[in-house]
Amino acid sequence: MVKHLLFVACCFVGNAWSQQTTLQVIGKDLTAINGETIVLRGVNYPLINQGDISLDDAAGYQHYIDEVAATGANALRIPWYTSGQNWRDIPGPQTNGTPGTVDGYITNGHLSNIIAYCISKQLVPILSIHDDDYITCKDNWAYFNSTVMDFWTSQEVLNLIETNRSQLIINLANEFDYVRWSGNQASELNTFKTNYLAAVSTLRNAGVNVPIMIDAPDCGQSSTELLSVAEEMNTADSRHNLIFSSHAYWYGYANSLSQVQTKLNEAAATNVCFVLGEVATNQDGENPGECGFYNLATLYPQILTEACSRNIGWLAWTFNFDCSSDRQMSATSSSNDLGVFGNDIVFNANY
Repeated sequence: MVKHLLFVACCFVGNAWSQQTTLQVIGKDLTAINGETIVLRGVNYPLINQGDISLDDAAGYQHYIDEVAATGANALRIPWYTSGQNWRDIPGPQTNGTPGTVDGYITNGHLSNIIAYCISKQLVPILSIHDDDYITCKDNWAYFNSTVMDFWTSQEVLNLIETNRSQLIINLANEFDYVRWSGNQASELNTFKTNYLAAVSTLRNAGVNVPIMIDAPDCGQSSTELLSVAEEMNTADSRHNLIFSSHAYWYGYANSLSQVQTKLNEAAATNVCFVLGEVATNQDGENPGECGFYNLATLYPQILTEACSRNIGWLAWTFNFDCSSDRQMSATSSSNDLGVFGNDIVFNANY
């Protein structure tokens, strides 16, 4: 957990020392405003899809955040959506949504209040855009550079970031772009680096100083490819405050202990802050409808054990609300009603 000590850290930015008012990456480490190093060990939880509550109801969502905090997690990654990309925005017999609902949660301050409540529970909130049709496992840079960046640079979101800057991390786009899966890996890796650096620069120029998390391409899997440009990207960031995240759906990427060790050794040897932003007990297949198709039940414990031995942070997918019941930590969003995966995540001493 983030502890509150009696001193304030300073960091070197540009040509001057300044008081640290946000989480700050220093070398490999993520540090709190009091200077303490934080190793993220938390969960993903798409609260926005908790259909039995309204996000207008503070008591309702606070209860579920309390349940996450009760597991001992110190971070909560919150999948979010731009306007019209979540069922709450989409009218119809199955969705029963109302257009403008998700934007309303931002303009009326509810999303900021959710993030602030996470901070009050000593959970580092990580806000992440997941637009499923355009961002997750997609490579539409035109959409990224318009819709997604318009979200992050809107005045309401800039205000939200500033209000919660002491502990907030922003994750620009979930599992975005293809590199290893593209026809020209070198060219696409340069496109990935160039576009992300432009996005980071835009946000820094807008006054955003919090850590910015960048997911690996290829559905978040390609850690080697991400790490090959990570140091250059963090150096280019005027705040030197980037976090690099790979999602350990490694059935076809690193599916043996030796391969896992190789990938995590690469991370440990690179002077950047690296985390496993999603770790789960199974992995979706390549075709529609193949939710949880590949079994990772023997692989993910090896990944977590090896990550922890290297002080690499991780976030379990997911506390609740997933197409695969096996990778839901709790089908009822309760710390007292954990499934097999949830019990292992919370109580396995190796993690």
